[in-house]
Amino acid sequence: MGLERIAILDCDEVLCTLRDTIVAECVPSLQGVEVPIWDYFSVVTPEELVAMRTRMKDPLFWRKLPVEPGAQAGVQKLRADGFHIVVATAPYRSNKMWGYERYGWLAKHFDIDPDDVLIGNRKHLIDGDLFIDDRPEHIVTWGPSHPNSLVVIKDRSYNRDIIPSTNTRRMANWGEIDCIIEAYHGRQTR
Repeated sequence: MGLERIAILDCDEVLCTLRDTIVAECVPSLQGVEVPIWDYFSVVTPEELVAMRTRMKDPLFWRKLPVEPGAQAGVQKLRADGFHIVVATAPYRSNKMWGYERYGWLAKHFDIDPDDVLIGNRKHLIDGDLFIDDRPEHIVTWGPSHPNSLVVIKDRSYNRDIIPSTNTRRMANWGEIDCIIEAYHGRQTR
């Protein structure tokens, strides 16, 4: 077997819909509101924060997160193009069952082996050919560490001020994965 290309994918807001789910359950006043910062915990009331954290401590919450629209088909397209999928996800440390639930969720919805799930915040230390994430800090640290790879910003209200570098593209939704694959191969995408 030859060398595989590696696609590193974030989970929350890339493969699953975490924000909209927790907002709908605990902070209905924010439904439909585009929060301009990544740390949405900082824009809620103390009572809403307690409700969010309590809900996120429940292992069933993580098990029932919805799949981001188009993500399953997008991951299949990456695999069909020869990418090995690795998920790099930041932990939710307040829930001792979180990792177990995350492994199970990824296996169920994306057929991801637990050995291909890396948990931590220092994603820039992981080598790959393609990186898709929504969190500004991860995008701006991963790109310069991997100048020959393609960085994809999963578009969100809180990452729109990131100025793309030459190895960065923006993806509004998974319906644009064909353009991302073309960009990876160096073709004109639009």
